Amino acid sequence: MVKIAHFLQWVLRIFLIVVGLLAIYQLLRKIFGGSWEIETLILTVVMANLSYTFYIGNKISEQQGWSQQFGERFGAFERRFETLERKVGSLETDFREHLQHSKK
Repeated sequence: MVKIAHFLQWVLRIFLIVVGLLAIYQLLRKIFGGSWEIETLILTVVMANLSYTFYIGNKISEQQGWSQQFGERFGAFERRFETLERKVGSLETDFREHLQHSKK
């Protein structure tokens, strides 16, 4: 599943680059005379924008998934630390009791 998502991400990147380069090329041709109709050029820019929007959405989705995993792992770490804190607290209490008995 991860390989498919990674592959689709690369396909989307390549598509975005190709459409972007095509739009820049056609825009330069329009500036210097002769190119596609302006409607086609605008449609190309809109498609490039739409592709980039999907790419950003994919990246945000990945980030949210990573954040959720981090939160779960940090929560597990926090629970382990609390357990360790309780054990050290009980050791401290036992040690203090031992010191009080040894002073007598």
